[in-house]
Amino acid sequence: MNAATNTTEQAEQNVSNGIDPKLKPVMVFAWLWVAAPFTYGLWKLFEKIDALFT
Repeated sequence: MNAATNTTEQAEQNVSNGIDPKLKPVMVFAWLWVAAPFTYGLWKLFEKIDALFT
């Protein structure tokens, strides 16, 4: 019975902390997967905007 209580408390702590520690590497990879191309696109956009006004 004590193990079940500990498991429930652990689950509640994970919910209150926001994210399961096992998922943190996946979340970092997902953010990089999106952020890297987005940053490259913004860089190219600003290069083209600069070329328009020079």
